[in-house]
Amino acid sequence: MPDPRCAFCDVEITPASDSREHIIQNAIGGARKVRGVFCKACNNTTGVKWDTEAARQFQFLTLHLGVVRDRGHGRAGEFVTLSGRTVRKHQDGHLSFPASKPSITPKGEGVQIRLQARRGLKRRRP
Repeated sequence: MPDPRCAFCDVEITPASDSREHIIQNAIGGARKVRGVFCKACNNTTGVKWDTEAARQFQFLTLHLGVVRDRGHGRAGEFVTLSGRTVRKHQDGHLSFPASKPSITPKGEGVQIRLQARRGLKRRRP
């Protein structure tokens, strides 16, 4: 049987140039790997772009289903609701809102700083 060839660049794959490729991307829970599909050079360039895009597109689903990767859990993802508000979904299923950034506006000889406190914090009145 002839040596395998890279699916991207058609170069012959040798033991030195072979890369172990996930059958189903690690980003969506794939643990099984196969040899003889891509050479290391292609897997480190084109494969990375594809893996990143697959991870981005499946992030909500993997968080929702609690998919565990062979390198552990993924990080929280930010998603925009139908109302336009950004929400963070965490691996354990809870939702949170990203921290708001303060707005700084020049006012006369000083500045006005506005920020939004998280829920549960109350402003004290003297």
